[in-house]
Amino acid sequence: MSEAHGVDARGVGPRWLILPLTVFVLVGAPLVLYVWETVSELLGGHFDARSLAIALVLGAIFLSAASVLGRHLHQIGSPHPRPTKETDHGAAAR
Repeated sequence: MSEAHGVDARGVGPRWLILPLTVFVLVGAPLVLYVWETVSELLGGHFDARSLAIALVLGAIFLSAASVLGRHLHQIGSPHPRPTKETDHGAAAR
C-alpha cells in the first residue's frame, strides 16, 4: 500500500487508529457508566460496599486500558526516522 491509500512509510494506516479507539469506546463506556452510577448512588447517600468494590476494580481496569491506549497512540504518532548513511553505523561493517 502507499500513502495514497492512507498508509505512511512505516505501514501505519487508519486501521491502527480506528480499531483500538473503537475497542476502547465499546469496552470503556460501560465501565465508566457503572463507576458513574456508583458514585452517583454514593453521593445520594446509598452506600453499598459490593458496588463500591466493583466500581474501584472497574475504574482501575479503565485507567489501565486508557494508559495502554495512550502509549499505543503515542507510539503511532511518534516519528521514526529512516536510517541514513550517517546514522546507520551497521552499514559500514557490512
